[in-house]
Amino acid sequence: MADLVIKPTSGNLIIKDDQNVARLTIAPTSGATTLSNVTAGTLGSGVTFPTGHVLQVIHASTTTETVCTGGYEATALTATITPRSTSSKVLIIIGANFMTRNTSNNDGLMKIKIYSNGGAGGNGSGTFAAISDEQTHRGYDYGGSGLNINTIDSINWLDSPSLTVPVTYKLYIKMVNGTDVRLNDGGSSTINLLEVAG
Repeated sequence: MADLVIKPTSGNLIIKDDQNVARLTIAPTSGATTLSNVTAGTLGSGVTFPTGHVLQVIHASTTTETVCTGGYEATALTATITPRSTSSKVLIIIGANFMTRNTSNNDGLMKIKIYSNGGAGGNGSGTFAAISDEQTHRGYDYGGSGLNINTIDSINWLDSPSLTVPVTYKLYIKMVNGTDVRLNDGGSSTINLLEVAG
């Protein structure tokens, strides 16, 4: 069958249904195509979404415990996303279950950061580097000689990996003052990655 070619001399090309409702509009100069009331179908991979649209969501959780007694240490809270465009942003949303302990005095201080193998020189190759600001979490017992404090904390960050290869994000924790800090001491933690059109 030969192609059916419809070429208006001016104005838009509009295809309507039997109720006189426009279902497809094509502008003659800009090339923009507008669909209305679409109830089924799949968009092709070449479709470009406007800035700010969420393109995909990755969710992961872990109950694995990580115990840190010193400098920054990787936890088991991690997730990987493959951005569809180099202009995309990745919104990282983390909810983490911590316990900070100090068995010798009443001050407990820990810090957290998000690391990635896709930023700050990582380029998705496996080399992890910090990408987020550092967050500090502190507990202090004014009357005791020791401290155990359980918290559920969040850290969020908007990253610009400029990559279309798998990028892994991971939570790191650091013990500053105290005996240790524990991720998932009897609890669970989650990480969500949202690719946002840039």
